[in-house]
Amino acid sequence: MLKRSLPIDWTIIICVLILITAGSLAIFSTTINSGVSENFYRQMIWVVISLAMAVSFFFINLRMFQIISILLYGISLILLVLVLLVGREVYGSQSWLYIGPIGIQPSEFTKYTTVLMVANYLSIGKAGRHIWVQPIVGVLIILVPVGLILMQPDTGTALVFLGMTIPLLFWVGLDELVTFVLISPVICAVLAFINFYFFVGFIIIGILFIFAKRSNLFNSLLYISMNLASGFGTVYFIENVLLPHQRKRLEILLDPFIDPKGAGYNVIQSEVAIGSGGWFGKGFMEGTQTQLGFLPKQWTDFIFCVIAEEYGFIGGMILIITFAVLLGRLLTIAGQTKNRFASVFLMGTVLVIGIHLFINLGMTMGLLPIIGIPLPFVSYGGSSMLTFMAFTGTALAIYAQQRDELPSI
Repeated sequence: MLKRSLPIDWTIIICVLILITAGSLAIFSTTINSGVSENFYRQMIWVVISLAMAVSFFFINLRMFQIISILLYGISLILLVLVLLVGREVYGSQSWLYIGPIGIQPSEFTKYTTVLMVANYLSIGKAGRHIWVQPIVGVLIILVPVGLILMQPDTGTALVFLGMTIPLLFWVGLDELVTFVLISPVICAVLAFINFYFFVGFIIIGILFIFAKRSNLFNSLLYISMNLASGFGTVYFIENVLLPHQRKRLEILLDPFIDPKGAGYNVIQSEVAIGSGGWFGKGFMEGTQTQLGFLPKQWTDFIFCVIAEEYGFIGGMILIITFAVLLGRLLTIAGQTKNRFASVFLMGTVLVIGIHLFINLGMTMGLLPIIGIPLPFVSYGGSSMLTFMAFTGTALAIYAQQRDELPSI
């Protein structure tokens, strides 16, 4: 039984409420005079539902989250398969299931259920296992939904899953050599895209590192084969698998002005909006890029541009600092709790929110390709709001139920 009075982490709550408020104001500003004001009211309904869900999660026993993790993970995989069969295509991605007028995006919910499942598995002791068993199974738990999501195709969401894989394994004490062997293919994939000689040089350095660690022949061959496959596979993937509009996004990343009225349009208008805000912004509902509709559907993935234009550099930094405080708080609790499941789940929460933040800001500033990643708690979207509030409610439950085991924080 839970205690009648549970301690509350007000830092998490205040940060989340600030982010939701900032997002709600930005959505109101961009939709109220654009003929789509119903989007604002719809978002407010989702906010209320999400807050109620977070409160209910707060009172669930921590052990129950572990028990139902397999069930929730299985349901989310079934929904991902269902999307491929009967889902509706929106903006080139078949990611949506509709129940009457209500659309849900199962890939969003799968972020939460996958972190739960991985946390449950990695919280089990490693006694008697081979050094590679735990990381391989942990990676497979993440790769199954990744494969289904890529079939939609939704590259942005898949990157969130892939981005959290190695850090989560490292968090639970993965051997440094195993970590290097697993993460090196990702580095090779990037280097192969940038410069072939960098790719070859990294493989040579890696071989020297493995020999310096006096590793066995299996690890050496595994490293070489994985990295060669990753590097050459990346080149093949870009040239033969990526759709034309996806290759265009990579080109636009290097120079958006090669197609200023087409693929580069959103990036250019986004940079103009952010830059025109100056230090203190133009004021609420006074942004020219926002009110004149230069950036389509800016209440979704480009909502940071709205905040930066209306509230300037100061407003944008306050938003980023709020995220930093939230992530720092979650990471602190993750590092101090003695419950392994709670620690891994909180680390997964930090990674999911942090990766979203990194990609979304990089996207709006023209530093990363446009891949359709929402800004947590801020962007328009019911599925996204429900997912991040599920993370929040579970994090608050962990803090409340593990409070007696935590140092004074």
